[in-house]
Amino acid sequence: MKIAIAGTGDLARYFYTSPRLHTHNIIALARSRKTFLTKLSIEQRITDYTVSSLTSHLADCDAVVSTISAEGTDHVTAHLALLEACKRSPRCKRFIPSEWTGNIEGHPSLEPRYMHETREPIRRGLRAQSEVEWTIVLVGWFAEYLLPPGHEGRHFGDLEVGWPVDHVKKLFVLYGEGEKRVTLTSARDTVAAVVGLLESGERWEEYTHLAGETVRWRELLETLQRRDGEWTSVERGFEDALRQVEEAEESGEQGKKVETQLQLLGYTDYNCVDIGKAERQRGVYFPGVQSREVVEVLDEIEVTRESVA
Repeated sequence: MKIAIAGTGDLARYFYTSPRLHTHNIIALARSRKTFLTKLSIEQRITDYTVSSLTSHLADCDAVVSTISAEGTDHVTAHLALLEACKRSPRCKRFIPSEWTGNIEGHPSLEPRYMHETREPIRRGLRAQSEVEWTIVLVGWFAEYLLPPGHEGRHFGDLEVGWPVDHVKKLFVLYGEGEKRVTLTSARDTVAAVVGLLESGERWEEYTHLAGETVRWRELLETLQRRDGEWTSVERGFEDALRQVEEAEESGEQGKKVETQLQLLGYTDYNCVDIGKAERQRGVYFPGVQSREVVEVLDEIEVTRESVA
């Protein structure tokens, strides 16, 4: 099977380095040639994400998976162009758009404004057609954010207020009393599940839920403290978080607006996937894929330390 991966950012690197995905023919869709893809011997097809360019590149592919995370209308335009190219392709009739985090199916009213503005037009476009099969994959939150920046298993960049774990200060910001839940799913396990979806002959559902481990924020803090007693915590009330959102809106800085809105989700169960649906879908689409729990992801830190020592 020939699978196109759209994008070359943080999440994309888990796809390009996955042994499971390399059992197939991988194509990278990129705006410019990337050295790391050359080293991995992955074919790169340079595109400006217009329909005409993508139609040419996807003509001989069987499926396309998007890892694109662009700002504003650029995100919408690129995805609708990918969809149109799939419609025109004689073969590429399966498409997984870039959503991944959160649980929009279970909590549509909680979706942050920036997500709704860039994702909802794509969902409408997908639902309005029948030529291309698609599914939106929901993971909650990627567990690799628990690894410290610079760790070989973490490709994701730093978040400030958008993520409660500060590895440098060993400080954990509790959202209120920390009783809301979050599903932490490994990006590597996510890739394995996506490959299972692509290999499956079963008809996809509109939403596919992937569940590593679901915990309360306070439980996650306790796990970190059991492993390292230097971790401390501070509670942040909802009113303080809301004030940060308002200040970010006034600043006009897109990055700050996104991160503060992400923080607000910690006071809800938006980042918790449907565990029952995840287990059922695992049995249907990727029965051989096992998702690691939080402690198994954290064990990667110790393994790396031992290998360096």
